[in-house]
Amino acid sequence: MPRYLTEEQRNQKRELLLKAAADLFQTKSYSDITMRELCAAAGIGLGTFFDYFPKKEALFTELIRQNYARWFAKERDWLDAQQVISYHQFKEHLINVVSRTVKEDRFFVRLMMLVSRFGYPSLVREPNTYSETYHMVMVLVEAKTDFCTAAQAREVYTFAHAAVTGYFHFLHHAMLINGESADIEDQLNQAVSCFLDGYFLPQADKEDTYV
Repeated sequence: MPRYLTEEQRNQKRELLLKAAADLFQTKSYSDITMRELCAAAGIGLGTFFDYFPKKEALFTELIRQNYARWFAKERDWLDAQQVISYHQFKEHLINVVSRTVKEDRFFVRLMMLVSRFGYPSLVREPNTYSETYHMVMVLVEAKTDFCTAAQAREVYTFAHAAVTGYFHFLHHAMLINGESADIEDQLNQAVSCFLDGYFLPQADKEDTYV
């Protein structure tokens, strides 16, 4: 007789596949990871993979969602702890967040770079922990500042995403040519700073900033 799994057992096996994907992605590229490797690392039969995910992309999409949810949960917690956030406080925070992400969370950055491959809509196709946390961050930014709407916050965090992934492309290029990262991190911080100033500051303040 076939053995039917409880919902808890199914969730456990699903989590084993996600852990296997995370472990393999530490040392291999997405393209180099095979379904056979994933199933072997998770300890499940190859034929049962499709009971949990329709394809490899769906597995990694969920892994990306989980890590984005974790990243935005930290943003939510920081925003929750503030009373009123000034422009310069928000700017300093975002520069620090981007810098810390590229230096301390390279696994997440590599996952971020997969988003352009899968397409952002796949991450928010249905309600999930990531989309809910993301929405809460946008609402909090609007509520805690007097200069940024939720719609503007979405553009700011989209730019932060592009800055992080762009940094890694440039870093790889610099390492290939010069054997070192040179001053790319300073350029990253300046890019975030210039974007925010150009987006939010009145023209007179911009001129003072760039003198």
